[in-house]
Amino acid sequence: MGEQLTFGELWRTARWRWRALLAAFLACGVAGYALFALLPGRYTARALVYVSSSREVDAGELSAAQKLADTCALLLSGDEAVSGAAARCGLAGTPDELRRGVSVTALGGTGVVRIEASAPSAEEAAAFANALAEGAPGLLAEVVGGGSAVTAAPARLPSRPDGPPAAACAGIAALCGAAMTLLVLCARGEPGGPPLVHGLAGEGAARLREYAGGERRLAVLGPGDRRVACALAGEDARVLLLTGSERDGLSELLSGRCDPPDLLARGPVPGVDLLPVGEGSAAPPPEALSALLLWAETRYGRVLFPVAKAGEAAMLSAGLVVTAQSAREVRRALRGAKKAGARAVCGVVWADGQKKQK
Repeated sequence: MGEQLTFGELWRTARWRWRALLAAFLACGVAGYALFALLPGRYTARALVYVSSSREVDAGELSAAQKLADTCALLLSGDEAVSGAAARCGLAGTPDELRRGVSVTALGGTGVVRIEASAPSAEEAAAFANALAEGAPGLLAEVVGGGSAVTAAPARLPSRPDGPPAAACAGIAALCGAAMTLLVLCARGEPGGPPLVHGLAGEGAARLREYAGGERRLAVLGPGDRRVACALAGEDARVLLLTGSERDGLSELLSGRCDPPDLLARGPVPGVDLLPVGEGSAAPPPEALSALLLWAETRYGRVLFPVAKAGEAAMLSAGLVVTAQSAREVRRALRGAKKAGARAVCGVVWADGQKKQK
């Protein structure tokens, strides 16, 4: 896409496609909650073991106890200690699987060993951690031949499984789904530039009127200027469209042979009037077109003119609506208009494969 999305583009897309965003939010939230509920939970229980070298505690004995605590932590992390504790509490699994669910840490400067054990249920996790803690004195006696270890804080049943609660997972999934949907919707428009309208029926016409805002003059680049005028006529204000005709109305106006009301013709829908400016390829003089537009603005809410009839110079004095058969063509035209200095309002995309109405 190459260009950076702006907050305005995101806001416009979110405002007009809020139903799609809401659907994505709810669907992803339900899916995230269901997925979390179906996944097997894991519970972690914690026990504390105090290791000492003797009953008398001074600076030297505390240092020795810390070293014993480090040794005890290493021994309790071994396959033999973990497998033995699992067997005593009825847990099954290979030594590697069981060891991945155990974390034994010597807390520096305290002589305390913290044991964390994970299991599929809260009861098994607490039993596993306590079995490891109860095996600490035997390991010290068998391997080190000295010191003592007592369970300072036995493991209790964990109140909830590991990880965030299901509601939090559902909320995160819902927000991510809505954000991804918003980015996909924005990708259909011109990133960081004017928005795109896909068709001019129903919501498309409402979006065009919203993007046109208070623009009194609108230049239409591409086919479909009459359809654009009809879409804008849904407002209370009337619309005047300068259009081609065998009759060179502009020359007649400039020569004084008639007044503008004498040239008006009814448009395809109520609220749209047509003013012929001739079929010649040459654009009218800028001063003549400017005078005509000023007259039209006193009587109409909007004045539309095709760039092909009015010329590129007139395009710079009005808000620009680009129309094309596909989004790629609209984006290309919008980039060209931007380089030319035009003030683009939006682009209108006729559905691919749909016959354009001229």
